[in-house]
Amino acid sequence: MNKESENPDNALVLLLKALIRIGITEVYLAGFDGFTNTPNDYYDRDYELSSTKDESYNDLLSDDLSKINQSIRLHFITESLYDVR
Repeated sequence: MNKESENPDNALVLLLKALIRIGITEVYLAGFDGFTNTPNDYYDRDYELSSTKDESYNDLLSDDLSKINQSIRLHFITESLYDVR
């Protein structure tokens, strides 16, 4: 579990942290477009936390990914709402 993150169970964050632990220094990402809280999002709204995923969730995940980007270079090869610095 990621105690520093606002998104402790986010699969992308967990995967990237695992890749860092095994020494990966660069990763290319596709399909991580962010959340818009519209019917076009590809997640099941019946899941417990899915109703909380909206534009503000993008900001939280952007912060997490920006921290991770200091340890592993992230390249988005598809358009994304995440603002990674």
